[in-house]
Amino acid sequence: RRGLGGGAAHRPAESAQEARQETGNQGPTGSLAREVAQGCYLTARALFKEKEYDKAQQEARAALERFKKAHGSEEHEDVPRVMSLLGQILHAQGDKAEALKAHQSAVRLRRVIFGEDHCEVAASLSNIA
Repeated sequence: RRGLGGGAAHRPAESAQEARQETGNQGPTGSLAREVAQGCYLTARALFKEKEYDKAQQEARAALERFKKAHGSEEHEDVPRVMSLLGQILHAQGDKAEALKAHQSAVRLRRVIFGEDHCEVAASLSNIA
């Protein structure tokens, strides 16, 4: 088994996929759950940069669900970070209405998590403008 930090080099999509396969049907728990969710997020980001929007959306949605499950709530800073990326992906795919919903969710969550005057809220608001 290759670890996250060593071994043979491989693409992010393979890393996230391998991590998910290693966890079995029940899914990971605790810090492993967060690592797998983070792997999905990083894979989604990389795929978005490569303009692989369908695959990026799939990974972003997987990251979103995994972070919610890992944290037991959507009110954790990881969730609006993924929502923001999902909004960018949906916008790039031409789905402006769903992109707006994703960005609005990110704003709402960041307001709850950080408070109204936080720079993360401002960054989310700029995605809507």
